[in-house]
Amino acid sequence: MSGKDLAKLCEQYADFEFEFVFTDGYSNFPNVRSFDNLELCDVGHSDKVVLLTGEEK
Repeated sequence: MSGKDLAKLCEQYADFEFEFVFTDGYSNFPNVRSFDNLELCDVGHSDKVVLLTGEEK
């Protein structure tokens, strides 16, 4: 996702809080992990990649 795409998404939900979730494998049920308090972790200028970090809930 490009920065422009992310900005458009954020503009559509400007009054909402954002958090990151992903599924970490499956056993009987999916293990969904959630992160909030997202912040900038690193900027890879040569790769043009922005990394975010956060606190696991």
